[in-house]
This record gives sequence, structure tokens and C-alpha cells, in this order.
Amino acid sequence: MFAQSNPVNVSYRQPQDGRRIADIIELPSYPKEKGGALIFHKGYTVFYSSRYGIPLWVAWEINPDRVRSVERRSGYGFFPDPALPDSLQTNQKEYNRTGYDKGHMCPANDNTGSAELMRECHYASNLAPQRKELNRSGGTWFNVEQECTKFVKREGKKLYVICGPIIEHSTLSARQRLNGRSAYTPKHFFKVMMYEDGGVRYGMGLIFNQWNHMVAKPIREVETMVGFNFFMNLPAREQDKFERSVGDNALFRGIKRNARIE
Repeated sequence: MFAQSNPVNVSYRQPQDGRRIADIIELPSYPKEKGGALIFHKGYTVFYSSRYGIPLWVAWEINPDRVRSVERRSGYGFFPDPALPDSLQTNQKEYNRTGYDKGHMCPANDNTGSAELMRECHYASNLAPQRKELNRSGGTWFNVEQECTKFVKREGKKLYVICGPIIEHSTLSARQRLNGRSAYTPKHFFKVMMYEDGGVRYGMGLIFNQWNHMVAKPIREVETMVGFNFFMNLPAREQDKFERSVGDNALFRGIKRNARIE
């Protein structure tokens, strides 16, 4: 129902932080998608669809340096992604009076470590339409973002995150729009997370709908829904250890307790 596998060309760029693509733990697969562009920013990697006007996934690593709270989000507007022609991006004005927020995939609170990171997370390629009940304070999407950031600050660990909208090809033959040439409006979103503690990796998947309902899933089930192979640079045996179940650990207990999970 949710497969995202339309064959198309993909434009490639190189990581800006010196890593090889094969060393980026959080990187998912990027199937050929009409109008798809794989873009490496310093703060996150995005697989953006000009066909739908939104990212199909955004992947990043949360670490203590990037959540140091030295940069505030106030005063930042939204910007076209310099890696894409403006004509392929959803203009922020097209969200006006639609009832949808400009929903960050990689959130501002994970990018307080520098002005550069904060600006990047406000690129149009990092946004998708989200109802305010989901996106704002008290919403499940917002609550999970907060729990992840607090976990990294408290534990001093790296947390690898991938999230994005779910494109429901079987139920929609044409792109839903906000205003004019705008963005596909998803009914559902996904988020998967992984971290390592004492040599053991723990993983968890989450599915959200626009009406603020959230359920936990093993990462392997989310892969089946969206058609991407998460953490593809890890050996298959390593992926199996944390993708087939929802781990019982400090981060995910906090999410279950504080983020209205079912």
C-alpha cells in the first residue's frame, strides 16, 4: 500500500563533512524516483522529490555537539534549498491559510549547535505539511522530537534518525496540493531511530497520522511500508539485531511514557 518505488533518475552529491557515503550509518536506500534528488547537507541528508514537493526521507545524526543550545531558532524564516532550482521547491507562502504547518523533518531543536545548522534545517527541502495538532507542543511528533533531544543531552550518546512522509500511491493518483503548485499532503509519517549502548544497538519505528495518533513498530515493518532499507550501510546481520523488534531501553521507555504512544 505504501511502497515508494517509482523508477526515475537521481542526482548525486557528495557528503560535505568528509565522510564517505558508505560510512554514513543513518543513510537509507534511495530508490529511483521521478524528480528525486539525493542531497547531502552538513546537518542532514535528504532524498527530495520535486514530483511531490516534499522530502521522501530526511536522515541525520543527533550528537551532543549539535544540541548545545548556542543558537536559537527565533528569527529564522524558511529558505529555498540552494542545492535545488527554486522552481522545483514548494514556496513557503503556499502554506498560508491552508490549515497546515511547515513541518520540519529534521527539527530545529536538533540544530542549536550552530547558525549554519539552524539555517539548513529551515530549507524548503526539509519541510512537509503537518497539522498543528501533530506538529506543535503537545503533539506526538513534537513530543518524540523532544524526547530524542533530551536523551542525547542526558546520555551523551549519538542517536541516528530517519523520518519522512508516507506516499500512498495506491490511494492517490495525483498529487494533493496546498495552494497552486505546492506539496503533496501526506496522511501518515514515519520515524525510525537507532543508538548503541554497551556494544548493543537498539532500534524503534513509529508511524504517525495527521490526527496525532502514533503507534510503535519494528523498523523492519516500517521498511515494508515505505519501501526503503534503513541503515543500509550496516551489515545485514547487524541490522537484523535491532530492526526486528522494538527495543526495551531508556530512550524508548521515555517515548512510550511521555509521547502518547500506543
